[in-house]
Amino acid sequence: KWSGQPDQVFGLSSWRSPGVLEDWEALIDAVDRGKVEQEIQDLLTGKKSEGGCEYRVRRPSGQRVWVKSRFQAMREVDGRTTRLLAVSGEIREHSSTISPADAQLIGDDASTESGDRLTPQRTGHPAAACESDQGDAVTDARARLLDLANDAIFIRSSDNKISYWNAGAERLYGWTKSEVLGRAPADFLKTEFPIPFEELSRRERWEGELRQRTRDGGMIVVSSRWSSLRDQEGRLTGWLEINTDMTRQKNAEAAARRLSARLLQMQDEERRRIARELHDSLGQYLTSLKINQDLLSRDESSMTSERRRTLLQESLEIIDQCLTETRTISHLLHPPLLDEAGFASAARWFVDGFAQRSGIQVDLELDPDLGRLPTEVEIALFRVLQETLTNVHRHSGSATAEIRLQIDAESVQLEVCDRGLGISQEQLRGFRRATPEVGIGLAGMRERIRELGGTLELRSGSTGTTITVIVPLHEQAIAASDSAR
Repeated sequence: KWSGQPDQVFGLSSWRSPGVLEDWEALIDAVDRGKVEQEIQDLLTGKKSEGGCEYRVRRPSGQRVWVKSRFQAMREVDGRTTRLLAVSGEIREHSSTISPADAQLIGDDASTESGDRLTPQRTGHPAAACESDQGDAVTDARARLLDLANDAIFIRSSDNKISYWNAGAERLYGWTKSEVLGRAPADFLKTEFPIPFEELSRRERWEGELRQRTRDGGMIVVSSRWSSLRDQEGRLTGWLEINTDMTRQKNAEAAARRLSARLLQMQDEERRRIARELHDSLGQYLTSLKINQDLLSRDESSMTSERRRTLLQESLEIIDQCLTETRTISHLLHPPLLDEAGFASAARWFVDGFAQRSGIQVDLELDPDLGRLPTEVEIALFRVLQETLTNVHRHSGSATAEIRLQIDAESVQLEVCDRGLGISQEQLRGFRRATPEVGIGLAGMRERIRELGGTLELRSGSTGTTITVIVPLHEQAIAASDSAR
């Protein structure tokens, strides 16, 4: 994107529209174009965060000149590099170089040792933001350019006082430029450094993560890139700092780690529960069956026919109980009805069994138009039904529960209500913030539904709790599912 008149370096005084990458690359000599394109590709793909190169340019007038450009990657909130900021200068004597201070995106109006003007560029819609006025440490055009960045960009002078603060910094931290100029960042950002600040300050460049405070008192995590600024004599004049907010990403990563750990814990708990059920039910039945078989295997003369018939009858009854218990455990893990007959039949079976076991009266109302749904939708809805009714039994204290399922051409909606104690406000806030206070069950349900493009809404108060699930339906998915059956 061009700002101003980029004629001093590229000879583009006739350009009035925003430049595009191809327009700028067309000016580069064919011999050098490959290395410039590779440099930009490395920056855009994240292989490095800054770089530069020298190359030949053929101006529209036909004149050939040497140009040196320095590039700085501009990252979005999610860490992707979508734009580049650059400073370019004509090298009238190819042996001359652009000083490190000139290669920064900001600072005094820069020129090469031979007196050539430096042209700040923004690439990716790349190319140049040209400025011709002298004197200010950060010119208005450069400031406007840097204000376009999502990143927080500021300059600290050699005595660690802020001399520049862009709009991105205002948005991220909450303090305006007038409030921070001349102040030390430590006075208000309260930055937590991974190593002592004095050691960082001795480095020419540094990249890493920092924890900082915002104006509202919140703690954020930023991906920070520092570059030292030096004058023509190499004296340190300050630091350029570019910070990208990584808080959401870090919170999501932490939540994913907590969820993963909790899922592993839940798996272990489920294994222990199944082991207890097998030991307490099937184990006892099989022990009784073994005792009967031991008795039957003794010498027939020591046992009457009546006693033998009794033991055989008991053994048959124990076998029936084993089969019933095995089916119950198997069906609770994954009911065959869900595969064979669909959600409606599986829901009726589960609700009937739940009501008998818990003593809770459940009112189930299914849409008369409900047919087969995509397999993944049926499984997700059934797991939500299982989890919510289990929560009603364990936590709500409600004597009743109501289940409603409605379907139309666009979506299917499942609603489960109880009249119990409700969920605490802390848990509700945790649910909305996706924190673990609300429990793994609700978090797991929400993730299942999100994977299907749906939503899970939780409402709770002193009169009970309502969970509403809406899953979008796609005719193609339904047709594919039906044909597969």
